[in-house]
Amino acid sequence: MHGVATDLHRLEFAAQARDRVDLDEDLDIGREEVERLERMADQMRRIAQSRGIDRQPLRVRSLIDHVKLLLRDRLHDRLIEVDVGSSFEVTGDRDALTQILLNLIANALDACPVPGRVGVTANPEPDGRLRLLVWDSGPGFAVEVGKLFQPWFTTKPKGSGLGLPITHRLVRAHGWEISASRRGDRTCFDVLIAAGEWSRRESSTSLSDDTEVDDPSEDARVHA
Repeated sequence: MHGVATDLHRLEFAAQARDRVDLDEDLDIGREEVERLERMADQMRRIAQSRGIDRQPLRVRSLIDHVKLLLRDRLHDRLIEVDVGSSFEVTGDRDALTQILLNLIANALDACPVPGRVGVTANPEPDGRLRLLVWDSGPGFAVEVGKLFQPWFTTKPKGSGLGLPITHRLVRAHGWEISASRRGDRTCFDVLIAAGEWSRRESSTSLSDDTEVDDPSEDARVHA
């Protein structure tokens, strides 16, 4: 799973970089992520037992910024093009949404080496839902889209085949939808958040976006 691999890499990297000024920060982030993964393991057990999830209001942009921090060692000079207003708020499980975004963005980075582009957008739909989209400019799918969400299926030499299935399970546990499609020159993973479970909350301080990107065209979409 992307989260486990990312956190173990961060801890190993921190241990080998004792002369770095930000060593303490790396170790703190590593400890926080180990704790989050322990909660995630417990959460997956609760979901399997139909015991529900822990919903709370969450700022989408803050979650994305946190995931970018977790992926810092992989990003280096790469830019994730974020077109998500700081006012978007969803009602969901913090650990689950962190894992969903981490898996989708890490998957996009894997599918799209430098100088490819990776981005995240959020836009309201006419039916009242919120579309959270993670896209990349990689070559696209070499298999049927439906297989991407099947446990143990992977096209990566060192892939676990669990990242996207776990993402699918966490999205569905919220009662939302996830789909994958090729639109133009972009591979797109869409999470559709139910109407009434997101809102726009204005605040006195706002976060600036990394960059502005055009919303990809809406055409063929395959639902998992």
